[in-house]
Amino acid sequence: MKIIEESEVVLQQIPLARWIKDPKTWDKYAFIEEASQYLWDAYGSSTEQDKHALAMLAEVLETFVTCCQEIAKHGLVVIHHNGVTGKNHHVDIRDKSITKAVMLMNELGLTPKSRFPIKPKPNPEFERFMRGPIGWAKDSKIE
Repeated sequence: MKIIEESEVVLQQIPLARWIKDPKTWDKYAFIEEASQYLWDAYGSSTEQDKHALAMLAEVLETFVTCCQEIAKHGLVVIHHNGVTGKNHHVDIRDKSITKAVMLMNELGLTPKSRFPIKPKPNPEFERFMRGPIGWAKDSKIE
């Protein structure tokens, strides 16, 4: 089992998923590979059964991406085959896929709430800021 040392934890801004700008670039196999590598790097362990949850998550996310494409193409309100104007059915499917995705992400430890507590080194500048004016005075060399 790999133990992540505090010095190994790298904080970075969350990057924009490449498929947000162009949904045609969504690749569930690339997602599985990236998520699998992240899980290994972050936790250093997994089970044979995790592959099923990760595959289901990829399928659910693919449904989400497909629904987003359809909503972008046809809009939130559509004229149904019977001539009635109503909500695009892809909205409900997308919303259900979000719920399922979050459940699976929690199960795999892919959401901030579900991650193991990893405490990054605090930024001294931020620490001083959070202490307020007293914090700035403590750090100064005025005696």
